[in-house]
Amino acid sequence: MQTRLPVDLDLFQKPGLRLGLAPYVPDVDGVLNDYVFLKYENRLLSLPEKGVGRISKSYDPAFMSYKLYGTTDLWGPLLLYNSMGVFDWIAERKFRYFAQRDYEVMISELLLETQKKLREKR
Repeated sequence: MQTRLPVDLDLFQKPGLRLGLAPYVPDVDGVLNDYVFLKYENRLLSLPEKGVGRISKSYDPAFMSYKLYGTTDLWGPLLLYNSMGVFDWIAERKFRYFAQRDYEVMISELLLETQKKLREKR
């Protein structure tokens, strides 16, 4: 299963936290549940490291996302995984990356858990 993720300019503030989840997690009283995003962040940071690379283009994590995953959609999670902001993304600096499949499984599991909890509340 491949998860298609949107790109949102608000991610410059908190990269990766809401990327990929907003379209799939139902609103709770009009606001997405911050608890879900904390779980997302914790699970993302605990994904196994697939490898280590060197940044080839400063201030453009979308470029590296495209090189690694074939899509620019994972630049936010890539920044969050490395505890970086866009301005920390500097050429020749080392960074860690995760397997796209591990990310997709993590997202799927989190979404299923969240939907199940929302059904239980009703």
